[in-house]
Amino acid sequence: MTQNIRTRITHQKIKSIQPGQTIWDSDIPGFGIRRHKKSLTYFLKYRFGRRQRWFTIGRHGLPWAPEQARREALKLLGTIASGVDPAKKIEDARESMTIAELAWKFLEEHVDAKRKPKTAADYRALLERVIVPKIGSMRVPEVERLDIYAIHAKMRVTPYQANRALAVMSKMFNLAETWGCRPPASNPCRGIEKYPEKARKRNFTKEMYVALGSALDEAEVSNCKIEGMNRELDAFRHRPLKPGEKEMVDVLKKRIRSCGYVPSVAAISAIRLLAITGARKSEILKLKWMWVDLETGVILLPDSKTGAKTIYIDGGVQQVLESLLAYRLLNNPYVIPGGKEGQHLVNLKKPWQAIVSKAGLEDVRIHDLRHGMAQMAVDGGHSLPAIGGVLGHSEVATTSRYARSSHELTKAVAMQTGKAIGELMRSGAS
Repeated sequence: MTQNIRTRITHQKIKSIQPGQTIWDSDIPGFGIRRHKKSLTYFLKYRFGRRQRWFTIGRHGLPWAPEQARREALKLLGTIASGVDPAKKIEDARESMTIAELAWKFLEEHVDAKRKPKTAADYRALLERVIVPKIGSMRVPEVERLDIYAIHAKMRVTPYQANRALAVMSKMFNLAETWGCRPPASNPCRGIEKYPEKARKRNFTKEMYVALGSALDEAEVSNCKIEGMNRELDAFRHRPLKPGEKEMVDVLKKRIRSCGYVPSVAAISAIRLLAITGARKSEILKLKWMWVDLETGVILLPDSKTGAKTIYIDGGVQQVLESLLAYRLLNNPYVIPGGKEGQHLVNLKKPWQAIVSKAGLEDVRIHDLRHGMAQMAVDGGHSLPAIGGVLGHSEVATTSRYARSSHELTKAVAMQTGKAIGELMRSGAS
């Protein structure tokens, strides 16, 4: 296949060009277009003094069509003839780029395109709240290690955030080198030592699971009582009250208020699923019914933090899911419905605090349920790779060539550990 074709560049010619081929325009010296794997790029090749230079005009598509690119090539040749090197102007512009401009480019071309939405949001928050306010006005080549050290040192009271900010800056400056905005091997983040991070996990003990289960059961009973009283109120809401009924309504409202805050059925169910499955919070809150197969006993997540993931359904999980079927809404695809129409439950912070407070548990996070699942599996004698399969850790991907045995082992760990946790959570009611 001929890689280089010389002809006048037109829409018709562009349609026939294959990946790796270049069309050199027969009318304008050095003007061409090359097809890459997923795009077409117009360029101009020229000499400035003794140097051969390449200037990228832009990708084919709005605004660059053959005629617009041709006019731009002629304009560039005029600039070159007047003694100005257009490629040098671009290099100078890169060198004069500010950190604020680099941060925007980093977010737009790298973070938003290659990172998951939550990770992208975390990067954006660090850049907007911490990094850009401190060094945003500096030119990219001017930033030195001392500038980065000052930002890192000022955040020492929050070592975890300080280290995340350092990692974001390091990646951004690596790309700045790739984009020609800084010299190679000049990343100012190199050599800055990270702060030690204290482990923030707390494993759930068997006694804690019992207390958690009791608190969840109590919340469910309170929910049933409140639902019953609300149904009684419904009988009075759409008609004029008869003599004596106003007092009955007031008594019912007073009883409902006396119950205080009680988490919703959706929130209670979400916490149960998190405890039994060891899944991530986002995996449960964003779970859709279309991914649940009760007949085969699996939940097939098309995407998670580490890609596609299978959650195996044991008896406890199935019981929770079947109870949620009664609350399934026609216009809502989510297993854990939220307050807004068609949306999932967004925040578990308030329900979780109410439940752990009722259970008498202090300083525990929802994420600790994952650690608890892992610890229970370890105590059950299961291997670390198998536990990683249940939790969806990316390291387990290295065992993918043993797919069948790996899936069977992962399923066994999930079923046995989930059953053990479920039994502990139910034991408080006996």
